[in-house]
Amino acid sequence: MSGVDALAEIVRAFYIERSTGILEQPLQRPLYVQDGELYLSRDYPRAEAVEKALAECQGLPAADPTLSEITVTTLQEWILEGERTRFNADWEGLPDGLIGPLPTVLAVLDLVVRDAGRGKLMRRLGGPDARYRSVATGPAMQQLPGLDMDMGQVMVRLETPVTVHDLKQICPGVNVLQGLTKLRAVGLAEEVATGRRGRAGSDVAASTATARNILEMLSDRIQESLYSDPLQVPTEEHQAMVVSQFALLNANHYEFLNVGIRADDNEILAAYRRIGRRVHPLNASILDLEDKQDLLRLLFEKATKAYLTLSDPTRRSSYNTLEGFAGKTEVDEKKRLKERQEMAAHSYRIALHFLSVMQRDYSPAVDLMREATRLDPRAEYFALLGRAEAQNPQWRPDAIKSYREAIKLEPKNAGHHVGLAELLELEDRREEALEEYNIALELMPDNVEAQKSIKRLRRTPLNILKGLRG
Repeated sequence: MSGVDALAEIVRAFYIERSTGILEQPLQRPLYVQDGELYLSRDYPRAEAVEKALAECQGLPAADPTLSEITVTTLQEWILEGERTRFNADWEGLPDGLIGPLPTVLAVLDLVVRDAGRGKLMRRLGGPDARYRSVATGPAMQQLPGLDMDMGQVMVRLETPVTVHDLKQICPGVNVLQGLTKLRAVGLAEEVATGRRGRAGSDVAASTATARNILEMLSDRIQESLYSDPLQVPTEEHQAMVVSQFALLNANHYEFLNVGIRADDNEILAAYRRIGRRVHPLNASILDLEDKQDLLRLLFEKATKAYLTLSDPTRRSSYNTLEGFAGKTEVDEKKRLKERQEMAAHSYRIALHFLSVMQRDYSPAVDLMREATRLDPRAEYFALLGRAEAQNPQWRPDAIKSYREAIKLEPKNAGHHVGLAELLELEDRREEALEEYNIALELMPDNVEAQKSIKRLRRTPLNILKGLRG
C-alpha cells in the first residue's frame, strides 16, 4: 500500500467513526483528533493563522479558503511517510488549548483520489457491478459548503441503488469514479449488497431524506453565490421577475425553466442557476416579501425539482413520457409555438388596457410585456414594452434597449424611431435623438412629430434645452 493510500485509510476511518486520539508519524509534529476532526497544538507552525481564520469563518470552516489550504497542505506533508502513520485512540490524553477544528472533510476528499487512476478507483469501489445509494445522514452534508460538480451530479442519481456501470452511462461528462469515491469516503454514499430485498420502506425514507438534503445543499450553494455575487437588478424589476415566475407555477418543467424540450445539460443548469438566484428565499427581505417567504421557497423548490428531473436522463425520459413530450414531432413543436404566440398576444392586449387606464403604477404592463417578448419576440411587443418602461425614469435605459430591439426587428417602422428619439431627448442625448428623428422622416416624410422635433432641436441650444428640463 502506498503512503497516500495508507494515510487516506487512516484519516477516513477516524473521520467516519468520529474517533478521538493522536495522529503520529516519526518525522512530523503530532496532530490531534477530537470527534473525528483534526486539531493543532498552539506551537504548530500554522496555528496562529488557523485560529484567526476560525474566528472569521462564521461556523463553516470548509468554506474558508485559508483553512482549506492549510488542512490539505498539512496532510500532504504526511504522504511521503504515510505508511508509518499511526492513529492512537485516546479519550483522555489530549492536551488543553488545542486549535480547531480544521475542515477534516476536505482532507479526506483530497487524499482518497490523490494519485488514483481510473483502474484504482474502480477497484476501490468494488467493480462496475457494485451498487451504491446515497446516505441522508452524516456530518459531511452539514460541513461542506456545497458538493463539487462530480459529487453533486452523482449524488442526485443515487436516491435509489444503481451500479457503477449504470452511473457512468447516465452521467456523461461527469467523472463518476472520482465523484462516487469522494461521496463514499465521507459517508454520503454506501454500497448496497447485491440481491438485497425487503427494505422498500427504509429505501423510500432514505430517498426522501436524501432529496431533502440535496435541496438544502443546492439552496446553500445558490445562497453562497448571492452573497459573493449579488443580483444587480432594481427591486421593482426583481419583483416583476418573481411575479412572472409565480404565473408559471403550474407549468411543466421546461416552461418553468424557460428551456426547450431538446435543451442540453448546460442550458438546463444555466436556466436553473438564473431562476434559482431570482427566487431564492434569501431575497425575501430585499423584495419586502418577509411575509411571503414561503412563496419564494415554493418557487425555489419547483425550480430545483425541475432541474433535478431534467438533468437526469432516466428521470427526464420518464417525465417526457408521462407528460407527453416523448417522441415530439415537428408538428408538436409548431403547436407549442402557436400556444406561446397566443399567450404573448393575450399579455399584449392586457398591457394595452393597463396603459390606457393606469395613472401611476405601470409596472403590471411592464411585467406583462416582458413576458410577452420572452414568449414571442415581436417588434410591436418590444415597442410597447419600451413605452411602458419609459413611464418610470429609472427604467428609461431599459426602455431605450426595448425600442432598439423593436427597430432591429422592424427597421423601417418610423414609429419605433420616433419613440426611441423621444426617450433619447429625455436623457439629453440630443445628437442621437436627431439622428432617429431624421431616420423616421426619411421613412415617413409626412411624419409631423419628427418634423416638429427636428426643428425644435436645431433651433434650441443644448444648454437652453437642458435648462428647460432642469
